[in-house]
Amino acid sequence: MRHSIRAFYCLLLAGVSAAQTAPSTKQSLCTVSGQVVQEPGGTPLRKVLVSLAQTAGIFMDGRSQQQNPYAAVTDAEGRFHVERLPPGDYRVTLERNGFVATNRRSRAYSSTSLSLTAGQETTGLLFRMLSAGVIQGKIVDEDGDPVQGVGVVAMSATNQNGFAGGQTNDLGEYRLSGLAGREYLVMAQSGQVPVTANLKPQEPRLYAPTYYPGTADRRQATRIEVHPGDEVSANFNLVSGRTFTVRGTVSGLTLRRPQGASTFPNATVTLLPADAPMGQQFQAPILPNGTFEIAGVFPGSYRASITAPSGPIWQTLRTGQTIEVRATDIDGLQLSPQPSTELRGLPHGH
Repeated sequence: MRHSIRAFYCLLLAGVSAAQTAPSTKQSLCTVSGQVVQEPGGTPLRKVLVSLAQTAGIFMDGRSQQQNPYAAVTDAEGRFHVERLPPGDYRVTLERNGFVATNRRSRAYSSTSLSLTAGQETTGLLFRMLSAGVIQGKIVDEDGDPVQGVGVVAMSATNQNGFAGGQTNDLGEYRLSGLAGREYLVMAQSGQVPVTANLKPQEPRLYAPTYYPGTADRRQATRIEVHPGDEVSANFNLVSGRTFTVRGTVSGLTLRRPQGASTFPNATVTLLPADAPMGQQFQAPILPNGTFEIAGVFPGSYRASITAPSGPIWQTLRTGQTIEVRATDIDGLQLSPQPSTELRGLPHGH
């Protein structure tokens, strides 16, 4: 009997505890609501996807580990309501075809983030969006014929956030939308062999990354100014160039098999442009005997880096060498990695 009474009180206390826990958990959740309007004019914008993703677990490149951010779509009055948000810091994004978000809001928060405390109800947020700009045009070869399948990108000329990419169709036409108002550089890159009757097998040529208005030199590129709602034309021709091969050997590289792997993944050598952060990179695997061969390299100055597995992580090693590719192939290049630049926390496959 005594044990039965004790069990009864245990069940009773557990029920009281559960009843007390449930409301407190519910009260700790947050809600966020507001409106999205078009600027200028303040016209409500419907069908805007307003997403809130917790900033915890965001990688340096902006990717988030959270697969399902809290989100809502604005109604005919541009209003949205997101509920049952756990307290924490959130990144806010606005998405609607043909529009880009501005940096101004009605509350004293940053343009892209919110910090919510337990049980907080945030109301009256006012987000503004501008009509997006467009850059469109046509890419042709050196004879004026359209080139299909060329990748075209518009990148901010002032290192601000701003990027759009696309590809040419069978008429050589491209269209880059969703651009904020600022200056852009437009670059076309195909990696294709020029179609011409004068190609010499002993002198391989490829279309080089080409900047508007038709130059392989980023310093000679013309900036394109885009205003909200603008549609700007940028037609230009690809520039082809002679390419070369870089061959060499890597010494002093110690490999450790990644955890759980039965074989060694290939380590690689990458040539990165020394004076153009967004320029084309060239890469090739390092063979078991330490040799490598990188074909199709355009003339220029490059810095070499080595990416290799080291136990459970991958490491990127610089060599401290500047490689000048000018008018001939390079044979017998010796690379020695400097292990002080190891990058931690990069598991294989990321």
